[in-house]
Order: sequence, then structure tokens, then C-alpha cells
Amino acid sequence: MKKDKKHYIQTTIVSVFFVAAFAFLVSGDSLTNYMGPSQKAAAGDFDWKTFYAVESFVVVDAGSNKEVRELKDGEVIDIKEFKDGFNILAKTTPSVLSVQFALDDNKDYRTDSWPQFAAYYELWGNYHKMPVELGEHTLSATPYSHRRAKGFAGNTKTYTWTLVDQSDPI
Repeated sequence: MKKDKKHYIQTTIVSVFFVAAFAFLVSGDSLTNYMGPSQKAAAGDFDWKTFYAVESFVVVDAGSNKEVRELKDGEVIDIKEFKDGFNILAKTTPSVLSVQFALDDNKDYRTDSWPQFAAYYELWGNYHKMPVELGEHTLSATPYSHRRAKGFAGNTKTYTWTLVDQSDPI
């Protein structure tokens, strides 16, 4: 009987801890709301922009779900390289919990709250083809400290790239 009671108490404590941790993560509250004055002063000296950062963009083959290469600013992407299309990932620092993407004039193109942070839809490692037309595009990614683009925003990374079709004519 004592063993069952001990197990029940341990299970309850662990459950309460995980519920509280989950509620904190999804609430969008800043950690500084829970700090005292001296902790806030120390946090003010910290470079949050480098702690929450998009480090690079990576092109992913939507057919094989494999990373192909790092995207460079001004790069040309040839659609013929990707039989089933492509997607673009934002590689971030480990502290980032969501990324807000903007594509061309659409400032709210997509928010991704689950790593890998994909510019277009991804589910359990299966990347969907980005529906973009041929021509020049501008992709921006803003990292956030909390899910659903809430909390502290890091620096936005913006790249321009051009999508072309250089397929051989039949």
C-alpha cells in the first residue's frame, strides 16, 4: 500500500510540473515577467538578438525530404533540379521556438512553431512543395522566443532569390 501511495504522489508531482511548464511555453509570456529587479538588469545586458536568431536558409527537395544546400542571398534556383518541388528551411539557434515567414508582399506567409522551421508546410519530416511562380522572390524569417510568433523577436533574416526553369525543350 505504501508503494502505491508513493508512486501516486510522484506521478502527481511530475504531472503538475509538466502542465505548468507547458502552460508557460504556450502562454507567450516573457521570462522577464517572472524575474526580480536584479535579474531583469542582468537580462537587459544579454544580447537577445543573437540568442534568438535565424542562422541560414536551406533548400529542401520536397520529393526526397532531404536538405540539398544552403540558400545564398541572390541565388538562382532552377526548378528542374526538383522533380517534386522544393521547400526552404530556416536554420535557427536552439532557443528559437517559432519562426514567422514573409514571402514577397505577404508579411504573414506562414508561422511555424515546430522545428524544422519550414517556409511552407512540413509534417513529420515530409516537406510540401512551395507554390511559388517563376521569377524573383524575397523570403524573410523572424525568430521568436515562444510558439506562434510570440515573445521576444530576434533579428529578421531576408534573402532574395530567383526561381527559373531551364528545362531542355522537347
